[in-house]
Amino acid sequence: MNKAPLFISEVIRRGELSGSFRGAVLLADICGFTSRFDRMTGLGAEGAELISREVSSTLSSVVAAGAEYGGFPVSFAGDAVTLVFPGDVEGAGNACRQIQSVKVENTLPVRISVGEGLIIWDVIPLNEWTFYSFQGSAVRQAVIAGSDCAPSSLSLSREEDEPAPIVSRTLPAACFNPPVLFGDKTVNEFRHVISIFLSLENRRGSNCSRDFQELVLEIAGELGGYVSGLEAGMADYHILVVFGAPVSREDDPRRADAFLQQVFARASGRVRAGTASGLAFSGILSTSLLKSYTVLGPSVNLAARLHDFAGWNAVCSGPVFSRTSGLGIRHSREISLKGISLPVQALVLSPLQKRITAAEPVPPLIERNELLDELEIKLMKEGAQILLTGVTGIGKTRLAGELCLRMNDIFLISFRCEGVSGGSLDIFSRWLGEWLGLEASEGGLTAFRDKFYCFIDLLDELDDPVANETVDELLRAESVLAAMVGLHWERSLYEGLDPRGRFRNTVSVTAAFIKGHCLLQKTIIVLDDLQWMDPDSGRLMAAVLEELGQSRPPILLLQDRA
Repeated sequence: MNKAPLFISEVIRRGELSGSFRGAVLLADICGFTSRFDRMTGLGAEGAELISREVSSTLSSVVAAGAEYGGFPVSFAGDAVTLVFPGDVEGAGNACRQIQSVKVENTLPVRISVGEGLIIWDVIPLNEWTFYSFQGSAVRQAVIAGSDCAPSSLSLSREEDEPAPIVSRTLPAACFNPPVLFGDKTVNEFRHVISIFLSLENRRGSNCSRDFQELVLEIAGELGGYVSGLEAGMADYHILVVFGAPVSREDDPRRADAFLQQVFARASGRVRAGTASGLAFSGILSTSLLKSYTVLGPSVNLAARLHDFAGWNAVCSGPVFSRTSGLGIRHSREISLKGISLPVQALVLSPLQKRITAAEPVPPLIERNELLDELEIKLMKEGAQILLTGVTGIGKTRLAGELCLRMNDIFLISFRCEGVSGGSLDIFSRWLGEWLGLEASEGGLTAFRDKFYCFIDLLDELDDPVANETVDELLRAESVLAAMVGLHWERSLYEGLDPRGRFRNTVSVTAAFIKGHCLLQKTIIVLDDLQWMDPDSGRLMAAVLEELGQSRPPILLLQDRA
């Protein structure tokens, strides 16, 4: 779908993965585009096409001037383009002066800055495509030099950093965008997207490690996010990840929330992130030497500013995560951000907040009433997780039953783990079948829908935004829920999914199903005979609890002690 820089195509043919060279970088950024963007959104599809033509035309004139003096474009970052000039800064300076002096019809004013120093490049091959990035002191200094310069002005700056070794191996990848996200044709449009800028702390320098880039690509790929690219900031490099374009559901914070949780959990170092939600242009920018998909708009810029404001091990977010998040909420306050005229209400989230957990190794069940009182109090706490252990036959299941009778205003979701006697049994399917009052059989679909739609009606009556989101997800993945009890129909969502997609959607709809019950009344999950849970059910349960995040109900775990 996109045309990669000729330099990248050449190093891939040589089988090279990374390296560096000295040179200059020219950064050209369109001025005053936010107000124009607002006008274009009112034109719908026509406005999206106009944005693509105007930005492409403006940046094409910049690219053409750079090419005359040995430069080539390497990336689009919203309404900006980055050009690299191998060698010294003279070619970049000449290109800058030509851009200033030549007036091209139907182009917008640009701000230009130049940095000189080391340019470091990386090529990351994935299953069927290739991600590439450029960083180094020359790129970073072009950003710093341009932070205070006027439109069409030239600023020079340079600093030193360590050269990157050339690493090589066979590279099978031939395209430069994930095929799962891009078909034969990508349209220019406005989409409601969630933008995330994130970076990894690097105490030994300001560049972004290859390992972190690979981690972000892996997690985003699993969750349906698009990695737009690696961008230079004033102090470090940050990666832009978009959820809601070019595919996946618009305005769906759950994938973005799950993405952030995984990145913070798996990164080797401290991470910070900024995220915002809003309407953005989604489409193709094209010049003679570079063609690429991008997103741009005020909400994308806001996410970048929130990233710069965030501290390490924190997420600074707009209202996109104000309703629910698996990340712990530190505080919410009004902040002022550079380049944004009005104060912004920001939510500061932490990935390190611990949940309430209590372990209850229980001797023979004497003083049952006292134990029941204690368990009841603990299970009423939000996010509580209690492990009740004891030798086989001591009465743990009976105790849980008595507890639920005492707490008669709660809804109980009780999963029995029977893997040792029944093979790899899906504990969710068994419990769901009991809840529906049916088994997988001919004609069971009608009974399923009768019970399922009654459940939907109860949630609709709440007239609550979170309940509405839950209903949307349940209806979207209705066929996945039905498949859990052996019910299928042609051309359903479930029938069109591959195994990985089926697992992801099973996790999502199961979490929505549990969340729906939590919205209707106090709900508790009981996992009985935990020691017999098979690996597949354990993996599914862990993913469901991760998806629920802070919406997770209290959990009572019953396990035999050897």
